[in-house]
Amino acid sequence: MTMKERRGGRGILLASLVALAVVASGLAALAQTTDWSALIEAAKPAVAWIQAETAEGTKAGTGAIISPDGYILTAAHVIEGATRIRVLVDETREYGASVVSADSKSDVAILKISGSDLTWLALGDSDALALDQEIRLLGYPVQDIGFGLIIGRGFFLGRRATADVELLQLEVAPFDHGHSGGPILNAQGEIVGVAVGAYVVAEKIFPDLATSPVIIREHKLAVAVNSAKRLIPSYALPTVPSPVRPITPTVVAPPSAGMVLIRGGAFQMGDAFNEGSSDERPVRTVIVSAFYIDRFEVTKALWDEVAGWASSHGYDIDPGDGSGTGPAHPVTDVTWYEAGKWANARSEKEGLTPCYYTDAALRTVYRTGQLSVQNDGVKWTANGYRLPTEAEWEKAARGEAVARRYPWGDTDEIDASRANYDGHYNGTTPVGSFAPNGYGLYDMAGNVWEWCWDWYGAELPGGVDPRGPASGSSRALRGGGWNDSANGCRVANRFGSWPGYENSYLGFRLVRTAP
Repeated sequence: MTMKERRGGRGILLASLVALAVVASGLAALAQTTDWSALIEAAKPAVAWIQAETAEGTKAGTGAIISPDGYILTAAHVIEGATRIRVLVDETREYGASVVSADSKSDVAILKISGSDLTWLALGDSDALALDQEIRLLGYPVQDIGFGLIIGRGFFLGRRATADVELLQLEVAPFDHGHSGGPILNAQGEIVGVAVGAYVVAEKIFPDLATSPVIIREHKLAVAVNSAKRLIPSYALPTVPSPVRPITPTVVAPPSAGMVLIRGGAFQMGDAFNEGSSDERPVRTVIVSAFYIDRFEVTKALWDEVAGWASSHGYDIDPGDGSGTGPAHPVTDVTWYEAGKWANARSEKEGLTPCYYTDAALRTVYRTGQLSVQNDGVKWTANGYRLPTEAEWEKAARGEAVARRYPWGDTDEIDASRANYDGHYNGTTPVGSFAPNGYGLYDMAGNVWEWCWDWYGAELPGGVDPRGPASGSSRALRGGGWNDSANGCRVANRFGSWPGYENSYLGFRLVRTAP
């Protein structure tokens, strides 16, 4: 991040006109969200741990109770070769089980236990699954039920049909061996699939290019419940509604026109062009839950407003802690510590629950000092403001474009008509001076580097809602600044700096967890 010589001026849009256009466009589309915690709590008594004794030893898996009188849906390989089957319901009640039917080709089995008045799950319609629809996988670890129910979070990616069965392709984590036979639930609490395994495949990022970089992906598979229904006797299906009631989605409006909803889902994180540093590779499939993000970088005007309030409400920040070329320009010279405290102040000023705390018990709001708040000091479910994780930032920056170098989806090139970089404007420009990305976000490339939550690590984050290393010496920065080269403005580019660092090319924007 070095200063470049001044270049000739370029025409840029006025920030005020952009802001008016944003307001005129209205609020972002309403989102439907599900209270997954309540749904899973209601479904838990209908999930069974299955242990099968065979001539070779014992093996274990998961099943779902699908009727009040004890019929259980599971994967056939879980009970294959069993001489005795043991079932635990609600982690406490033990039953012996008999096999009603089993089909190795489709890998589906139906068991029967002698229980009655059991909690059970309804069978849904797997054909109704939409691409990127959010799902949950419920299962017990293969070693011991004492570890408790493990919830896999993920999304539906597609279907793979064979002559014998239709398989659902999922992106879900965690996925333990004990999840085999476990139910895949939709947001209505219905079973849409039965987990059966995973496979690894190498895929070219650019299929027509012989030298294309390759992504190694592990796809999780489940038998579509519509295929499994063929093996379920009609007498085993209840005629009354499941006690695990469908969860009515909640309609949630964006917090304000100044924030954009980024829907949860999987995306490819990292350098697809194999041109960046080693910390950007290999490209990974990452799942991020839904969140809201500031449409613009935090401006000096907004910084002053919140910091002024904070200085009289127990915070050790004030307007003078941030710099800026003008009210509509991004605030700069802000440390990671100051950004975190300002986020809490913005939350409290608006009557929201702060995200950052000085203790793991989440009792004392972080308002003063230079404290390296750790992951357990964050109330991730709070409705207040916080810095984005690296994964959230990159998903938002990509604007739904896949395998692109920059935030826009129509080209992999950059010039001074698209972003403020390489010293073309000899300093910051008003936020929103250039066209937005596919999500309607401005300045995701150039203008100022943006602080992220994560400790910077040499390894690219991966998995579900990654939050970076547990510790470190530098905090992550993304996006590139007004004096950075084109390479520094790539969406995959990563950088880290001491959290107490501040400079004229360093700012931030905030996110909020979607309910």
